[in-house]
Amino acid sequence: MEKTDKERLELPMNLWVYSPPPPAEPEVTMPPLHEKMGRVAHEWNRKAKQLTAYVAVNEWLMSDPDPTLIPLCERALEIFGKGKFTTYFSEPEKAFREISFGWLFSDQQYMRDFLDILKSEPPLLTEVYLAKAGKRGYASMDRGDILFVVENYTTCWSMAEALRTMDHGLGHLAWGIGKSFVSSVRSIRPDHGVAAIRYFGDLDASGLAIPIRANAQARAAGLPPVLPAVKLYDALFELGTPLPGKEKPVTRDRAEELAGWLCERHRDRAVELLIKGERLAQEWVGLRHLCMANAWHADVR
Repeated sequence: MEKTDKERLELPMNLWVYSPPPPAEPEVTMPPLHEKMGRVAHEWNRKAKQLTAYVAVNEWLMSDPDPTLIPLCERALEIFGKGKFTTYFSEPEKAFREISFGWLFSDQQYMRDFLDILKSEPPLLTEVYLAKAGKRGYASMDRGDILFVVENYTTCWSMAEALRTMDHGLGHLAWGIGKSFVSSVRSIRPDHGVAAIRYFGDLDASGLAIPIRANAQARAAGLPPVLPAVKLYDALFELGTPLPGKEKPVTRDRAEELAGWLCERHRDRAVELLIKGERLAQEWVGLRHLCMANAWHADVR
């Protein structure tokens, strides 16, 4: 350095920075165990997140659950979809993606058998191959002229399963891949034969922003408007448990703006959800409901 302030105090040779220890994880008390959970007693020295997962599974087993096979995300929501588990699992439908250790969770096939989970996979985007086969693109169902878009792949898969045995007017069933739908809506062409676009997704700030932005893109491209699947949102409000989400609460003005895309009877409840920072995951409307209920059929006709 070319200049000095004439400071006569020597600089220290070492500098020690105090780092406080991380806060201790809360102790998780081992509950009375279901007979199928006996092995947990030998693992009760694990981290709190894994023990919480065991507690959730144990409570689910104790509730005498319906053993019908359902997809992984729907089962996760059924098991972890309680407020007391959101400390570790803020998006309970994705809980099984966050734990992969211990006797129950380390072997995926064993876990699926143990928890009666039906294996479901994301649909493959196959427009090029369908076009070669004389189809019209997307997941073509060759019934009608409605494009039905679902935000998350598990619900899309469950809908496809339920639609196999019913009469409907869908020309295409599409997985929106979350926010990707905002851009991909512009890929719809006249030869796809789409006369109506209906959408079903999570009820939270981002889940409502997606169809709103996609609707603006659709209108700019001269496409049909993106409309809510009213009966499926009816079911989501009826079946779902509002839980704290990752997103921060929004102002009432912003909540009313987002909820304005929904049908009128859903708006007030959606606004209250958003200003509390809560959410309803669309997986609450699962395979069992889609196969047994009839009201939602109006959304696909």
